[in-house]
Amino acid sequence: MDIKWKKCKSVTSYASFVAALCLLMAVLLTGSGLLAAMQSIAISPADAFRGDYQDTKAFRQYISYRLEDFIMMAAGGSTGASMGTAAVSSDIAVSEETAAEVWEEAAGELSAAQERRELHNALKDDKNMLYTISYDGDTLYSNAEEGTLDGAAGKMPEGYNFLLYFDGSKVYLQKDGKTIDVYGDGYYRENSDWKVPGYHNFTTDSKSKKASVIIAAAKTPRIYMKADYSSYGEESVSNRLYRLNQDLYSLRSLILFFGLLTALFAVSLILAVRWRKQIKSVNQFIAAKTKKIWVEVKAVLCLGSLLLLMIAGTEVLRELYWSLQNSYDVVYEYDYYVFRITGSIWTWLSYLTVILVCVWILFFLGNDIRYNRNPLSSSVLRSLWNYIFRMFRFKGAALPVQKKIIFRYLPAFLGEGMVVSLLLLLGFRLYYSGTFYSADMFLYVLALTAAGLTLAAQFWYIWRNRSAAEDIEALIQQIDRIKEGKIAEEVPVLTDPDLGEAAKNLNDIRNGLDIAVQEQIKSERMKVELVSNVSHDIKTPLTSIISYVDLMNQEPDLPEHVKDYVKILESKSQRLKSMVQDVFEISKAASRQLPVNIETLDLGKLIRQTLADMSESIERSTLSVKTRIPEEPVLIKADGQRLYRVFQNLLQNALQYSMEHSRIFITLETDGILAAVSVKNISRYELPDRIDYTERFVRGDESRSDGGSGLGLSIAKSFVEACRGSFRIDINADLFVVTVEFRDITSTTN
Repeated sequence: MDIKWKKCKSVTSYASFVAALCLLMAVLLTGSGLLAAMQSIAISPADAFRGDYQDTKAFRQYISYRLEDFIMMAAGGSTGASMGTAAVSSDIAVSEETAAEVWEEAAGELSAAQERRELHNALKDDKNMLYTISYDGDTLYSNAEEGTLDGAAGKMPEGYNFLLYFDGSKVYLQKDGKTIDVYGDGYYRENSDWKVPGYHNFTTDSKSKKASVIIAAAKTPRIYMKADYSSYGEESVSNRLYRLNQDLYSLRSLILFFGLLTALFAVSLILAVRWRKQIKSVNQFIAAKTKKIWVEVKAVLCLGSLLLLMIAGTEVLRELYWSLQNSYDVVYEYDYYVFRITGSIWTWLSYLTVILVCVWILFFLGNDIRYNRNPLSSSVLRSLWNYIFRMFRFKGAALPVQKKIIFRYLPAFLGEGMVVSLLLLLGFRLYYSGTFYSADMFLYVLALTAAGLTLAAQFWYIWRNRSAAEDIEALIQQIDRIKEGKIAEEVPVLTDPDLGEAAKNLNDIRNGLDIAVQEQIKSERMKVELVSNVSHDIKTPLTSIISYVDLMNQEPDLPEHVKDYVKILESKSQRLKSMVQDVFEISKAASRQLPVNIETLDLGKLIRQTLADMSESIERSTLSVKTRIPEEPVLIKADGQRLYRVFQNLLQNALQYSMEHSRIFITLETDGILAAVSVKNISRYELPDRIDYTERFVRGDESRSDGGSGLGLSIAKSFVEACRGSFRIDINADLFVVTVEFRDITSTTN
């Protein structure tokens, strides 16, 4: 469970790190787009969260400037001048001359009357704003049905809740049936809500006093379309108020989305900082994997990522610059005022994806440089060079020996072939250029002939050595078979007489080895059978001796000296029984006949159980046992009973031969691949060098008479190897260390 939690924690921690970096890029990009969007559509965040678009500064600005246009249309003025003024009055640094130039390009330098008609034609199909423009009591322009708009009476059609009425001197506003105070204290200021005539300091000319304008705005704007299928088909009309309402919704959504991204980034950053150790270990693991990637691939990825990052960054900056420099004015009807930030969301998502991919590629390359001492060690060019170098100079493992021998001559053969080719090309060049003289011809033919003969001789030599190469291959194959223990097959008759004697000697060696091996096998079999028979023959009388000793222990009124004799008999007979059993099991292990039951077991739990069962022996000694065993399971494949006997023997050996009042250290360590158990103790006797302590009946001090049989370590090694583990003894002065290793299967099991 702990291991699963650690893996889950590593995955979760790195996921938080990935999320934090991705969200950081998204927050920066979204934040930049948000600032550009607010500048582009001249809407503040406060206006974005208003429930009614008519309560925004952009709406008041639009109605104010539209009123100015309508008054000029009634009084006979030029609406182009109004456009320039409107551009200057907005929050954009555009001069009147620049605005006029823009209008002239769009309107084609129309006359004042034409301008008024064009503006009316552009606005009349947008029913989100109804208007009626009159002069001296006569209606000049209107897009409302007759009788539906009455400024003096506050009348407007159903679905419209905002009404503006200009009577020639003052403006009257009504919204949802309530009158709006337009003028306040009566003086116009730059921060006034409404830029309309009627202030004490904002008056109109005498001609404008005969004009009257009525404007009604829809409560819920909708999009209006117009079609002329005989010419241009469908097209959208002005829809300015509808666009304004949509821009408010888009900006509000973008602000909320930016807030969500920021909150998620903060949470991910906190988790990433808290789990930075796990993130570091995962980065090291990733660096170990990326180290194997060729450096040429890394270089291409790095350069490609930098190039794409520059392109995507340039495009993002260009989009932001366009939004800042081309922000639409609330009055312009012909300007491209669609909200670019949200209107081209897929473009921004593609930019973000490209930027994130490039950033992550560069991050992993930097991570590779950080944790790998030599990140340039893996190179496709170096690998190719080494492959060619090994092919022509060394013995490539994938080729037979005869081909390797022939390949050694190929560089010289190919080099001579290139010389001949160059000479031929030079001859053709000189011949066709007309600069081939007789003396030069003689030298050229001589050089070409020498090179050709050398090439032919080289080819002939390689061809003649094919049989020798095949015979060498046969000899090497036979040597490999003998090394692997396959000595039944003889070397075939070789065609090369120089190698025939070597083949005969090799066959003699094979025959001698075969005879020696058969003799050794026979000797080992006889030894095992002898030990088994002797052990079996000794068991029967030994069992009788032990039984009679038990009966003597039960006899009453034995003299004290007789009781002492009985105790000695009991001790010696039990020792002999144990020794016979040990010899019998060692013999079976040596002949690979020892039965083992391989199962999955917890190595740490087995060691703790062994220590608990031998706690009495440990307490009776003067020694102390120190352990370092991990709490989490360390799983291996072995026979639990055999391995229990191994650790019992190792601990008994340490208790018996350690220096008094010293310590025994037992440690269990794993690196995820191998699990190693070490038993360390200080010997009370001097440990002689060059002694194999795992041989049968071997003891460190031959003069000792402490009851040891010299079989404990031999049994331990035999049982460990029977369970597919490794057993090793290391000696440093009087420090005696036994190490037992098994393959750790904890990760694969979980």
